[in-house]
Amino acid sequence: MFYIIGSVLLIFIDQITKFLVEKNIPLYAEIPVIKNVISLSYVQNTGAAWGIFSNGTFYLTLFTIVLLSVGAVFIIKNKIKDVWFNISMMLIYAGAIGNLIDRLFRNGAVVDMIKTDFIDFPVFNFADCCVVVGAICLSVFILFKYDDKEN
Repeated sequence: MFYIIGSVLLIFIDQITKFLVEKNIPLYAEIPVIKNVISLSYVQNTGAAWGIFSNGTFYLTLFTIVLLSVGAVFIIKNKIKDVWFNISMMLIYAGAIGNLIDRLFRNGAVVDMIKTDFIDFPVFNFADCCVVVGAICLSVFILFKYDDKEN
């Protein structure tokens, strides 16, 4: 139950940040947060990471739903109780659902707003951060903690 509540909280944080950006920052405007380090910049991304599959909303939405469904079956079937695994899944699911909500209810575009000024990197959002941190945690779990004989 903790992980479900955690996912809902992360999705809420993601959606509220996107709502605040949409209401307060003009599209493509840039507001420095820490000069030459990080800015807020409102962009709409109709693709996936780095804008790949631009305008591929239908396929990205379908792919996300299929992946979430397959993952849910795996989680329910295997009942892995490891904290690292469950936190990873909580983060990945929250991020995937956060961006899925955008694709379904924001005209097929994901709202991105975090821009790194010190390196040339695509603008991203809180949901993207959740997916990346979750994937790193899952990698740690698989590499160092997962024992196929136990699970």
